[in-house]
Amino acid sequence: MEEAQALKERGNRALAAGDVAAAVRHYSAAIALDATNHVLFSNRSAAYAKQGEYGRALADACRTLELRPDWAKGYSRKAAALEFLQRLEEAKAAYEEGLRHEPGNAQLRDGLRGVEARLAERKLLNPFSAPDLLGRLEGDPRTRALLRDPEYRQLLEQLRSDPAMLGSYGAGGAIGGHGVG
Repeated sequence: MEEAQALKERGNRALAAGDVAAAVRHYSAAIALDATNHVLFSNRSAAYAKQGEYGRALADACRTLELRPDWAKGYSRKAAALEFLQRLEEAKAAYEEGLRHEPGNAQLRDGLRGVEARLAERKLLNPFSAPDLLGRLEGDPRTRALLRDPEYRQLLEQLRSDPAMLGSYGAGGAIGGHGVG
């Protein structure tokens, strides 16, 4: 345990100095010695996030919460990783869950406000979120036939919830044959 604590401190110093790779190594070595210490997973989650390894940051944040489900910082780490992964609804839920455990936590409140603002902005900027979209498409003879295609309808629903998906479809992509590209 003493050695794990020393490795954690080395990781903290490395992270503060900007040597993220060394921080990850130190935290990982500490975890190998003490895999039940939630703080080690939380710190490594932060280091992974700084490296841009958001999937790993999320995995460590989830492990943090498995070990200590009432710890606000664990929810903050999870929500931040989810935000970086553009999984904003899930990030919002993580912030809300953290606030159920610690209602006065300013970091969680600020994070929740930020993700709610991003969700509102996304909704405003998403032409697929118009409530009458399907009605207008069904009323237009140019698009009516397309709506009979279940894959096209499914795609529209996906774009309603995540318009950023549009960038993942190119001319040869799933909707390229339907005139969107």
